[in-house]
Amino acid sequence: MFLAIEHTATLWTAGAANASYTFGGILLTLGTPGLPRIPRTLLWVAWVAGILLSGAAVTGSVAVSVVATVILFPAFLAFVLWAARAWR
Repeated sequence: MFLAIEHTATLWTAGAANASYTFGGILLTLGTPGLPRIPRTLLWVAWVAGILLSGAAVTGSVAVSVVATVILFPAFLAFVLWAARAWR
């Protein structure tokens, strides 16, 4: 019973939630044409990693999940730091 609930929770939290924020981030990035090249690249790296993370959640691949997380968070945090300085 626990494994079935855990699997369902993983699909909703890691799968659907990551897919939703990744899709939203892609739309925002496409809708912000004035971003300089480096922050735009950081965002695209984060969104591709977010897609991988969602796929890893659906397929149950822990290894891909770890790799995607290691790529996603530094790229997104680097963008956030850039945005904090650029958009004061």
